[in-house]
Amino acid sequence: MSCILHIETSTSVCSVSVSEDGLSIFSKEDHNGPSHAVSLGVFVDEALSFVDSHAMMLDAVAVSCGPGSYTGLRIGVSKAILFMPIFLLFFSKNQSLPYFLLSKITFVNIFTIILQILLRIKSN
Repeated sequence: MSCILHIETSTSVCSVSVSEDGLSIFSKEDHNGPSHAVSLGVFVDEALSFVDSHAMMLDAVAVSCGPGSYTGLRIGVSKAILFMPIFLLFFSKNQSLPYFLLSKITFVNIFTIILQILLRIKSN
């Protein structure tokens, strides 16, 4: 079984969901405009509480990396990176496959990776 936390902050809607084996089992959305910095932390905490209460283990975090709002994307990617060393999946809204899969990245390399992600987001 795979349990994945999904983070979407590239549009004016901030959303967090949890899927297990490809089926959505938890979802929270905020349609009140760009308030990602406020909503995302609360939504992620609620999702993690849901995962814990159902005795599941989080296997990966999937986060959108554009195209979209630069500030929103930075907020989403920054939150996803806090979950390391579990797998991180970075998705483009224009592609069905992830840009890359990161696993157990060292702290030294993370700044290079963040810079590459942000440059790719900004170029979109």
